[in-house]
Amino acid sequence: MATMSERVKPGRDDAAEPLPKSETDLEAAIEGLRDFVARSPHVIQHAFWVPLDEFEERVEQVLALVPKEVRRAKRITREEQRIIQDAKDEARRLLEEARAESQTLVSEAREESERLVEASAIRQRAVEQAEATLAKAEETASEIREKSYAYAQQVISNVEVSLRRLTQSVEQDKAQLEQMNPDQL
Repeated sequence: MATMSERVKPGRDDAAEPLPKSETDLEAAIEGLRDFVARSPHVIQHAFWVPLDEFEERVEQVLALVPKEVRRAKRITREEQRIIQDAKDEARRLLEEARAESQTLVSEAREESERLVEASAIRQRAVEQAEATLAKAEETASEIREKSYAYAQQVISNVEVSLRRLTQSVEQDKAQLEQMNPDQL
């Protein structure tokens, strides 16, 4: 005997619905489930036994009546979480790359400055060139860090705009659900 979790459930999230489901359908299905449990021949002091297969089948029928807006809101929420995580991962990766590149540039500049000092016959000129190289490398590293930070901010800003759009969509779906008469459920 297969349990509810073992059964292959139809793709309710993406299934095309030939006719829109009404609150009356859902209400009738829930009433039918309640009557089924109440009519169970094995009720003993609020504990009851019902045929599991029939109970699971009725629960599946009730779940199939859940409005598509609810399923859509659930998908939107999952997508929103995925977008946020992707943006965080991308920002973290960019910052790590910028740090590594800036450290490499600074290290190369220091090595170059040391090499210039050691190889140069005119010590003062070598020192000036080394300082200029180091300053240029630090400036470049600083620019890279600033650009990486600006890019990360832009990515987060884009995610924020996407989330606003998703939130508006969810709010619209919520408003549609709220327009339905909740007393009929």
